[in-house]
Parts: sequence; structure tokens; C-alpha cells
Amino acid sequence: MELNTTSVTNDEFKESLTKFKYYLKPALFTVLVENVDVFSEVTKKEIIDKLIEADRQMQGLYDYQEKRNGVIRRGLEKIDEIYSKAKSRFRETINHEKRLEASEADRLISNL
Repeated sequence: MELNTTSVTNDEFKESLTKFKYYLKPALFTVLVENVDVFSEVTKKEIIDKLIEADRQMQGLYDYQEKRNGVIRRGLEKIDEIYSKAKSRFRETINHEKRLEASEADRLISNL
């Protein structure tokens, strides 16, 4: 959406501000929109270019966060898998020990 011309109309400026208003404090947005005719064409373009750059940076941060979340998600899945396997092996060991103890108890009782 970058404007290539140095001339920016008031309507184009307001439209651009509206698209990027979430990057501006509400009071700043209001001041810019209400005083659009105070700014020179060059200043309007510079403001819009800065908002476009902010949008690109936010997209970069969003992409990085998505990538980071994917890495964390895979890590948590791996930890869960390891925990489930350890829990299963622990239960198998407990059951095996119970069977051995029961077998030993039966042998001791039958020897009496």
C-alpha cells in the first residue's frame, strides 16, 4: 500500500490513517484526522510510510511469534510423549513387581 507519489490528498491520507489507526493512540488518530489540511503533502506521505513500516514490522513479529509457538508446541508434544512413555513403563514395572510379590507370597504360603 506504499504510496509512490509525493502527493497525498487529504482523503487518501484519512483513508490510510483509518487503515492503520490501531497503531496510533486514539487521541493522536483524532488529531491527525481532524487537522489533515495542516500537513504538507510530503509530511502526509512520510507519516503514511512510517505507518506502513510499522505494519511490516508487526507482520514480522507475528510471523516470528507463529514460528516460536510452533517450536514450543512441538517441544510440549515431545515432553508429553516422553512423560506418557515413562508413566507407562513405571506402571508396567509396578504391575510386574506386584505379580512377582504375589507369586512369592503364593510360593511361601504353599511351602507352609
